[in-house]
Amino acid sequence: FSELSCRPPRSATSTRRCMSGAATRWGAHLAQPLPEARRRCESSAAEGALGCKVSVDVAYRDSFPRMGPDYFLRLAAREGLPAGATVFVATDELDRAWFAPLREQGFGLRFADDLDRAPLLEALSSFPQAVWADVLAILEQVVCAGAPSGFVGSLPSTLSGHVVNVRAVARHAAAASGAAGGAPRPLLFTKLHESCCDARTEQDWVRGGLVGDGEPLPCVAREPWC
Repeated sequence: FSELSCRPPRSATSTRRCMSGAATRWGAHLAQPLPEARRRCESSAAEGALGCKVSVDVAYRDSFPRMGPDYFLRLAAREGLPAGATVFVATDELDRAWFAPLREQGFGLRFADDLDRAPLLEALSSFPQAVWADVLAILEQVVCAGAPSGFVGSLPSTLSGHVVNVRAVARHAAAASGAAGGAPRPLLFTKLHESCCDARTEQDWVRGGLVGDGEPLPCVAREPWC
């Protein structure tokens, strides 16, 4: 989804897109997108890429470009996010126009630069500026993990995977506390290598229509070394 305005270009890790049903408080923009990031976005758009990301890890180039707005809308429907809900979007996407189909479906979108500026800067200022992007990603995970209405991520992004697991474990603990004999073990994100995909990732890809049931996956599936 859309680029976080205080985030510098990232040369490593994956581009990720996720949205969660959690309202945010309005605040001022932290900064304008960096010129070099914008130039890379324009270059990507000129090449016909779907959306304008700061960087895409080579391991995800077969999957992330296929995750259009319709993919996330289908996952949101399966997750039960109500139409018209206000959702927080944690993302590396530079082009806000990418989200037009989500707004057309009635979702109110909020990003990191919509968060209250004072407490956010206070949190970031406890760390060297060189790691602010990583700290901000952790704060985004906290928002997404605690979203009351649901969460949709871009597996096999590890940021999304961590949120998926935190939410699944919390639901499992709540269910187990009230069930005789405990609750069934949740399906967790378990990617061990960047080119692998696991059962939890496959579940999202099938539900979101990225691949049909039984179709080949754009990753290595269940090899022993995964």
